[in-house]
Amino acid sequence: VAMHGRLSTSGSSLLDEHGSPVQLRGMSFFWECWMGKYWNGDVVAWLARDWNASLVRLAMGVDPQWGYLDRPGEQKATLEAVVNAAIEAGIYAIIDWHTDKAPEHADSASAFFDEMARLYG
Repeated sequence: VAMHGRLSTSGSSLLDEHGSPVQLRGMSFFWECWMGKYWNGDVVAWLARDWNASLVRLAMGVDPQWGYLDRPGEQKATLEAVVNAAIEAGIYAIIDWHTDKAPEHADSASAFFDEMARLYG
């Protein structure tokens, strides 16, 4: 984040805060409800340090048993801890509301991303 600052897009290009094209690299985390042992600050720090990752994608399972719709408080707390670890490590985090039934959960997704935007805007 310190290197590229606030990101934006233009057409199909990802741009840094000065309008120059940038390419990020990183790792996608599997759904927390199934692979939660990897959703922690130590893994984020390791990816940033040893893999030179510049971002993590946090695929938060919405529908599966134990997903966000079953345990919103627990899922949100875990997600926020990992996003905060990414911020501390100086890398970007992509928050993924991961579901194949998106139209069924549009209101929940909207409320969730309103909250995430207020926290991390």
